[in-house]
Amino acid sequence: MPSAQLSWASYKLEANAGSRESLFSGAAGLLLRPWNVLTIDSQLQYLHNRFYSNDARFLVRLQYWFFKKI
Repeated sequence: MPSAQLSWASYKLEANAGSRESLFSGAAGLLLRPWNVLTIDSQLQYLHNRFYSNDARFLVRLQYWFFKKI
């Protein structure tokens, strides 16, 4: 199952700062369940602002059910 996220924010670093900073972030993910007991979740995250220019991360999570209700 695919997923997507986009966000934008405008903020001030200090209360008395004259200019505002902008931030853009996005994510795309994929959830796979090859068997009922195994889930694979992957996500690519991207962040761009004045301080972190082109910050990208890739995350993978594996979940395995050891027990099930009888």
